[in-house]
Amino acid sequence: MSVAVWGRTLGKRIVGIKVVHAVSGERPRWDKALLRWLVPSVLAAMPFIPWIGELWWVLCQVSLTWDRVYQGWHDKAAGTLVIKA
Repeated sequence: MSVAVWGRTLGKRIVGIKVVHAVSGERPRWDKALLRWLVPSVLAAMPFIPWIGELWWVLCQVSLTWDRVYQGWHDKAAGTLVIKA
């Protein structure tokens, strides 16, 4: 869980962004990082409802485009923001 340890993944490091706790501005704790990962992943991983899971995953990722502060549903659930590093 590199988001909990460093506040970013390798891809986020390459593009110059990081994940922070929305209130404190510090890197998210393990529980928040795990929740942020679980929200888009759980339904997408369920093989008996594949198209609903895939649609959920896409909506979680794309939802940040219409949000005022560019938070995806996974960020809202975990209370995190993605900012420039």
